[in-house]
Amino acid sequence: MLAAYKGQIRRAMEQRWQPAPHINRIIATGIGCTLVYIALAIWLRPGDRPVEYNFVSENGAVTAASALALAAAGAFALTTAAAVLRSGMGAIWPWTLIAAGMSFLTIDEVAQIHERIGSRIPLGTDDTAFRNWNDAVVIGYGFVALAIAALILPNLLRFPRVVELFAAAMAFYLIHTIVDSTQSPPTPVSIIVEESAKLLTGATLATATFVASWTALCGLVPAGRGAPPQR
Repeated sequence: MLAAYKGQIRRAMEQRWQPAPHINRIIATGIGCTLVYIALAIWLRPGDRPVEYNFVSENGAVTAASALALAAAGAFALTTAAAVLRSGMGAIWPWTLIAAGMSFLTIDEVAQIHERIGSRIPLGTDDTAFRNWNDAVVIGYGFVALAIAALILPNLLRFPRVVELFAAAMAFYLIHTIVDSTQSPPTPVSIIVEESAKLLTGATLATATFVASWTALCGLVPAGRGAPPQR
Protein backbone atom coordinates (compact mmCIF):
# COMPACT_ATOMS: atom_id res chain seq x y z
CA MET A 1 0.00 0.00 0.00
CA LEU A 2 2.82 2.38 0.88
CA ALA A 3 4.65 1.43 -2.31
CA ALA A 4 1.54 2.21 -4.37
CA TYR A 5 1.20 5.58 -2.64
CA LYS A 6 4.85 6.38 -3.37
CA GLY A 7 4.22 5.42 -6.97
CA GLN A 8 1.34 7.88 -7.16
CA ILE A 9 3.59 10.62 -5.75
CA ARG A 10 6.29 9.81 -8.29
CA ARG A 11 3.87 9.87 -11.23
CA ALA A 12 2.38 13.13 -10.01
CA MET A 13 5.81 14.76 -9.95
CA GLU A 14 6.59 13.43 -13.43
CA GLN A 15 3.34 14.92 -14.75
CA ARG A 16 3.60 18.18 -12.83
CA TRP A 17 2.24 21.06 -14.84
CA GLN A 18 4.10 24.24 -15.60
CA PRO A 19 3.27 27.27 -13.44
CA ALA A 20 0.41 29.30 -14.86
CA PRO A 21 1.19 32.79 -16.18
CA HIS A 22 1.83 35.42 -13.51
CA ILE A 23 1.43 32.81 -10.75
CA ASN A 24 3.91 34.44 -8.36
CA ARG A 25 2.26 37.83 -8.87
CA ILE A 26 -1.14 36.32 -8.11
CA ILE A 27 0.13 34.76 -4.88
CA ALA A 28 1.85 37.97 -3.77
CA THR A 29 -1.29 39.99 -4.53
CA GLY A 30 -3.56 37.65 -2.57
CA ILE A 31 -1.40 37.59 0.55
CA GLY A 32 -0.50 41.28 0.24
CA CYS A 33 -4.14 42.37 0.07
CA THR A 34 -4.89 40.28 3.15
CA LEU A 35 -2.08 41.96 5.11
CA VAL A 36 -3.37 45.38 4.04
CA TYR A 37 -6.88 44.41 5.20
CA ILE A 38 -5.50 43.37 8.59
CA ALA A 39 -3.64 46.68 8.92
CA LEU A 40 -6.79 48.62 8.05
CA ALA A 41 -8.80 46.56 10.56
CA ILE A 42 -6.36 47.65 13.26
CA TRP A 43 -6.32 51.29 12.18
CA LEU A 44 -9.95 51.94 11.16
CA ARG A 45 -12.20 51.66 14.18
CA PRO A 46 -14.96 53.91 15.48
CA GLY A 47 -14.23 56.52 18.11
CA ASP A 48 -12.13 55.39 21.03
CA ARG A 49 -12.74 51.68 20.50
CA PRO A 50 -9.84 49.40 21.49
CA VAL A 51 -7.27 48.36 18.92
CA GLU A 52 -8.69 44.82 18.76
CA TYR A 53 -12.24 46.09 18.08
CA ASN A 54 -12.51 44.58 14.57
CA PHE A 55 -10.95 41.30 15.72
CA VAL A 56 -12.62 40.49 19.01
CA SER A 57 -16.17 39.74 17.79
CA GLU A 58 -17.22 36.70 15.79
CA ASN A 59 -19.46 39.14 13.91
CA GLY A 60 -16.59 41.53 13.19
CA ALA A 61 -14.90 42.58 9.97
CA VAL A 62 -12.08 40.04 10.21
CA THR A 63 -14.39 37.07 10.73
CA ALA A 64 -16.55 38.26 7.82
CA ALA A 65 -13.49 38.44 5.57
CA SER A 66 -12.40 34.99 6.74
CA ALA A 67 -15.81 33.54 5.80
CA LEU A 68 -15.63 35.19 2.38
CA ALA A 69 -12.14 33.78 1.81
CA LEU A 70 -13.27 30.26 2.68
CA ALA A 71 -16.30 30.59 0.42
CA ALA A 72 -14.04 31.77 -2.39
CA ALA A 73 -11.75 28.79 -1.80
CA GLY A 74 -14.71 26.45 -2.21
CA ALA A 75 -15.82 28.20 -5.41
CA PHE A 76 -12.32 28.06 -6.91
CA ALA A 77 -12.07 24.37 -6.00
CA LEU A 78 -15.29 23.69 -7.89
CA THR A 79 -13.94 25.68 -10.83
CA THR A 80 -10.84 23.49 -10.78
CA ALA A 81 -12.96 20.35 -10.71
CA ALA A 82 -14.98 21.56 -13.71
CA ALA A 83 -11.86 22.47 -15.69
CA VAL A 84 -10.19 19.14 -14.87
CA LEU A 85 -13.33 17.24 -15.89
CA ARG A 86 -13.59 19.08 -19.20
CA SER A 87 -9.94 18.70 -20.12
CA GLY A 88 -9.45 15.17 -18.78
CA MET A 89 -6.36 16.29 -16.88
CA GLY A 90 -6.98 14.14 -13.81
CA ALA A 91 -9.45 13.18 -11.10
CA ILE A 92 -12.10 15.64 -9.96
CA TRP A 93 -12.99 14.04 -6.61
CA PRO A 94 -10.12 15.72 -4.68
CA TRP A 95 -11.39 19.14 -5.74
CA THR A 96 -15.02 18.37 -4.97
CA LEU A 97 -13.86 17.12 -1.56
CA ILE A 98 -11.94 20.36 -1.01
CA ALA A 99 -14.99 22.37 -2.10
CA ALA A 100 -17.18 20.48 0.37
CA GLY A 101 -14.68 21.08 3.16
CA MET A 102 -14.43 24.80 2.39
CA SER A 103 -18.23 25.05 2.32
CA PHE A 104 -18.46 23.43 5.74
CA LEU A 105 -15.81 25.76 7.17
CA THR A 106 -17.63 28.76 5.71
CA ILE A 107 -20.86 27.68 7.38
CA ASP A 108 -18.96 27.02 10.60
CA GLU A 109 -17.45 30.50 10.50
CA VAL A 110 -20.81 32.19 9.95
CA ALA A 111 -22.97 29.97 12.16
CA GLN A 112 -20.28 29.46 14.85
CA ILE A 113 -20.80 25.69 14.83
CA HIS A 114 -17.67 24.75 16.78
CA GLU A 115 -18.41 27.42 19.39
CA ARG A 116 -21.92 26.05 19.84
CA ILE A 117 -20.64 22.48 20.08
CA GLY A 118 -17.91 23.44 22.53
CA SER A 119 -20.26 25.41 24.76
CA ARG A 120 -22.49 22.35 25.20
CA ILE A 121 -19.70 20.02 26.33
CA PRO A 122 -18.62 20.32 29.99
CA LEU A 123 -14.90 20.65 30.62
CA GLY A 124 -15.10 18.01 33.34
CA THR A 125 -11.99 19.07 35.30
CA ASP A 126 -10.23 22.32 36.02
CA ASP A 127 -6.84 21.01 34.86
CA THR A 128 -7.93 20.29 31.29
CA ALA A 129 -5.45 21.16 28.57
CA PHE A 130 -8.01 23.41 26.89
CA ARG A 131 -9.64 26.67 27.95
CA ASN A 132 -12.89 25.24 26.57
CA TRP A 133 -13.97 22.50 24.19
CA ASN A 134 -14.13 24.97 21.31
CA ASP A 135 -10.36 24.60 21.17
CA ALA A 136 -10.58 20.80 21.05
CA VAL A 137 -13.09 20.92 18.18
CA VAL A 138 -10.86 23.29 16.17
CA ILE A 139 -7.84 21.05 16.78
CA GLY A 140 -9.95 18.12 15.60
CA TYR A 141 -10.59 20.00 12.36
CA GLY A 142 -6.84 20.14 11.91
CA PHE A 143 -6.40 16.38 12.24
CA VAL A 144 -9.19 15.80 9.72
CA ALA A 145 -7.54 18.27 7.34
CA LEU A 146 -4.20 16.47 7.64
CA ALA A 147 -5.82 13.12 6.86
CA ILE A 148 -7.54 14.55 3.80
CA ALA A 149 -4.32 16.28 2.69
CA ALA A 150 -2.44 12.96 2.82
CA LEU A 151 -5.22 11.32 0.80
CA ILE A 152 -5.24 13.91 -2.00
CA LEU A 153 -1.54 14.82 -1.98
CA PRO A 154 -0.71 13.01 -5.26
CA ASN A 155 -3.41 15.04 -7.01
CA LEU A 156 -2.30 18.34 -5.49
CA LEU A 157 1.33 17.76 -6.44
CA ARG A 158 0.46 18.03 -10.13
CA PHE A 159 -0.39 21.72 -9.61
CA PRO A 160 2.70 23.93 -9.10
CA ARG A 161 2.71 26.03 -5.92
CA VAL A 162 -0.55 24.52 -4.64
CA VAL A 163 0.98 22.15 -2.09
CA GLU A 164 3.25 24.92 -0.84
CA LEU A 165 0.25 27.21 -0.37
CA PHE A 166 -1.71 24.54 1.47
CA ALA A 167 1.32 24.02 3.74
CA ALA A 168 1.44 27.78 4.41
CA ALA A 169 -2.28 27.72 5.26
CA MET A 170 -1.65 24.90 7.73
CA ALA A 171 1.15 26.95 9.33
CA PHE A 172 -1.22 29.90 9.79
CA TYR A 173 -3.83 27.53 11.21
CA LEU A 174 -1.31 26.24 13.76
CA ILE A 175 -0.50 29.80 14.84
CA HIS A 176 -4.20 30.56 15.22
CA THR A 177 -4.88 27.39 17.18
CA ILE A 178 -1.88 27.68 19.49
CA VAL A 179 -2.63 31.28 20.39
CA ASP A 180 -6.35 30.59 20.77
CA SER A 181 -5.88 27.60 23.06
CA THR A 182 -3.07 28.95 25.26
CA GLN A 183 -3.86 32.62 25.90
CA SER A 184 -6.12 32.87 28.93
CA PRO A 185 -7.26 35.51 29.42
CA PRO A 186 -6.67 36.79 25.89
CA THR A 187 -4.83 40.08 25.44
CA PRO A 188 -5.30 42.67 22.65
CA VAL A 189 -2.13 41.41 20.98
CA SER A 190 -3.11 37.74 21.22
CA ILE A 191 -6.57 38.49 19.83
CA ILE A 192 -5.12 40.34 16.83
CA VAL A 193 -2.52 37.63 16.17
CA GLU A 194 -5.07 34.82 16.51
CA GLU A 195 -7.69 36.37 14.24
CA SER A 196 -5.11 37.58 11.72
CA ALA A 197 -3.73 34.05 11.47
CA LYS A 198 -7.26 32.75 10.93
CA LEU A 199 -7.84 35.24 8.12
CA LEU A 200 -4.47 34.41 6.56
CA THR A 201 -5.43 30.72 6.66
CA GLY A 202 -8.57 31.37 4.66
CA ALA A 203 -6.85 33.78 2.28
CA THR A 204 -4.04 31.32 1.59
CA LEU A 205 -6.53 28.52 0.93
CA ALA A 206 -8.40 30.80 -1.47
CA THR A 207 -5.13 31.68 -3.20
CA ALA A 208 -4.17 27.99 -3.46
CA THR A 209 -7.46 26.96 -5.05
CA PHE A 210 -7.40 29.98 -7.36
CA VAL A 211 -3.91 29.03 -8.54
CA ALA A 212 -5.13 25.49 -9.20
CA SER A 213 -8.16 26.72 -11.14
CA TRP A 214 -6.04 29.20 -13.10
CA THR A 215 -3.61 26.44 -14.03
CA ALA A 216 -6.41 24.10 -15.11
CA LEU A 217 -8.24 26.79 -17.06
CA CYS A 218 -5.07 27.76 -18.89
CA GLY A 219 -4.97 24.14 -20.08
CA LEU A 220 -1.24 23.74 -19.42
CA VAL A 221 0.05 20.27 -20.32
CA PRO A 222 2.26 18.18 -18.06
CA ALA A 223 5.94 19.04 -18.38
CA GLY A 224 6.71 15.37 -19.04
CA ARG A 225 4.63 15.37 -22.24
CA GLY A 226 6.48 17.72 -24.49
CA ALA A 227 5.81 21.04 -22.79
CA PRO A 228 8.59 23.61 -22.43
CA PRO A 229 10.70 23.12 -19.31
CA GLN A 230 9.56 24.75 -16.09
CA ARG A 231 11.06 28.11 -15.20
